[in-house]
Amino acid sequence: MSQIDYLRNLQLESDNMELTKILQNCSENLKLNEKDIPMKFNDFCDDTNNSARNLKLNQLTPRWIPISNYKLWNIIQQGETQGYLKKGMKVLDLGGGTGSSAFIFSYNKYNVISIELNHDLATFARTKELEFKSKFKDKLLGKINFLEGSYYSEEYISQREKNPEQNLLITMLEDKYSAVRDEVFFPVCVEDVYKKNKINFGEFDVIYAYLWDVQTPSVIDMCTKYAKEDAVFIFISHLNLSTIRRMYNKIFSSDKQCIRKNELI
Repeated sequence: MSQIDYLRNLQLESDNMELTKILQNCSENLKLNEKDIPMKFNDFCDDTNNSARNLKLNQLTPRWIPISNYKLWNIIQQGETQGYLKKGMKVLDLGGGTGSSAFIFSYNKYNVISIELNHDLATFARTKELEFKSKFKDKLLGKINFLEGSYYSEEYISQREKNPEQNLLITMLEDKYSAVRDEVFFPVCVEDVYKKNKINFGEFDVIYAYLWDVQTPSVIDMCTKYAKEDAVFIFISHLNLSTIRRMYNKIFSSDKQCIRKNELI
């Protein structure tokens, strides 16, 4: 059986599951030890996520659940202990949302460029950045730059469209979200955020993404193609899809939350 035939016959675990049930399971998986994160900063992150719940994107997914502050905080601490992460590294935050992930990296002295497609969320994050800098002005914070646009470059979209057979799994997942796919995940005629802001995907030390299932394969594909060889990936998928884990087992089956691109080869 060819790889293409194999992919055609795969049954995704989430096909017959309600999104609300999936997100409830996701919420349970995000419960971690609440040690180390400063209470004042944690309260700020909680307020950031809670006050964003009425924005347009979140109305499309009523059970929207942001990543646990403690989960990302602990991933960063563990990454530093394991030697994958170092303060001062340049982080690309794909789909920055409310900005809370960027704030957590910045608080830990990482320099972050956060890309968010949704206008309301991008505007919200910039507004919260002013509060963030004011509340923690006594801290040495990493730089943050919130950019509005699609984190898929023109180059990646172009090569993806030229090779549809090689991206069958991506297509299978995207079809699940056909009603909102173009608006929420893969809009057309969007200016290339990388060219506009004169940044290069390959310049970042860390690629961070908290992903829906529809985004996971394409983001991993893009990162393995364009990230620099020693870039560190931190991928957290919204859904526990066995299909994705089989194809990318070195990322999703690893005990390590951080993994270098050159370790995948």
